[in-house]
Amino acid sequence: MLYIKPDYYESFSCVADQCEDTCCAGWKIVVDKDSLQAYKAEKGPFRKELHKGVHWRSHTFRQTAGKRCFFLDDKNLCRLYSAIGESGLCQTCDRYPRHIEEFENVREVSLSVSCPEVARYLMNRTDPVTFVSEESEEEENYKDYEEMDFDVLLYDILDQGRNVLISILQNRQESMKVRLEKALHLSANLEEIIEEGNAFSAFELFDSYEQGDMTYRKRHLAKTMPYSVRVFDRVIRLERLREDWEQLLSESASLLYLSGEESYTRISDEFVRWCAEKENFLEIALEQLAVYFLTTYFCGSVYDGQILAKTQSCVLFLYVIFELSKACWLKNEKNFDREDLTQIVYRFSRELEHSDQNLILFEKIAAAALPVC
Repeated sequence: MLYIKPDYYESFSCVADQCEDTCCAGWKIVVDKDSLQAYKAEKGPFRKELHKGVHWRSHTFRQTAGKRCFFLDDKNLCRLYSAIGESGLCQTCDRYPRHIEEFENVREVSLSVSCPEVARYLMNRTDPVTFVSEESEEEENYKDYEEMDFDVLLYDILDQGRNVLISILQNRQESMKVRLEKALHLSANLEEIIEEGNAFSAFELFDSYEQGDMTYRKRHLAKTMPYSVRVFDRVIRLERLREDWEQLLSESASLLYLSGEESYTRISDEFVRWCAEKENFLEIALEQLAVYFLTTYFCGSVYDGQILAKTQSCVLFLYVIFELSKACWLKNEKNFDREDLTQIVYRFSRELEHSDQNLILFEKIAAAALPVC
């Protein structure tokens, strides 16, 4: 089994009750079958309380007020862990914020930016992220790949394509806008090649990008206020995991759009100039997020064929982060720092990445908002 991880993966450490938030509230925690069986077999003094906190039909932990996990105490510590120990954690709790995308003989492991500490690390990092590959003797798979007719060639193509996309996104000789335009164009071309059944032509496509020979269609990614309003209107309709998220979106929209398009354009131009004066720390942070997002989701298109949609979702993810950052800057009397950005990133990630429904809808929103002709 091959494991692929970002270079900072092993350095992560949970800060437990020192965290400003909790990973045990706001969403339902799904419990795996092995853990459910272990909970049913539990004989210790915590048995009664344990059985009370599990929703056996839905295979989740019950929640209390504020969508807090039944086992979360008033110090944001896990009572189940305190009573049984690490072995009592279900797979979801044991892994988080670690995220696994599984393919035949490959597991791609990442750390989710829905965790404040992961988001904080990434938003403060200036060096480009690299990736580490490690072989393991473990052979267990969670999926039956023979039954799925897993396309090994397509995965290899997507893996190499993702590497090219990452090299494009990490090219700091070009603006982030140009990098994203190239990423969208490459993804559109790759999807077209795959759909036409010319899989091996993909490698020629990658070579042309790596050698700088490929022309691309320039996109107008700096959008107008009506465009941004439409995007926010659709994003605000996504499933809400926390009520204060809608409040943040509404407040940001009011700050940016209520004064009209002329004011919006002036604010946008001033914010861009302000960022440039601050050594473009926001652009570097957006690069890190783009690499994170594509690394996590791009190769998943081996299952659904939605190659371009994965890149479109990444670009729209950055766009919403940028707009929320602009609103925060305005609210803070034209001041904004990496800690402000961290708060925006982890909160948006929690709403988007921990809801399968939201991820699917966001792909559709992105496809409509960022068509590639």
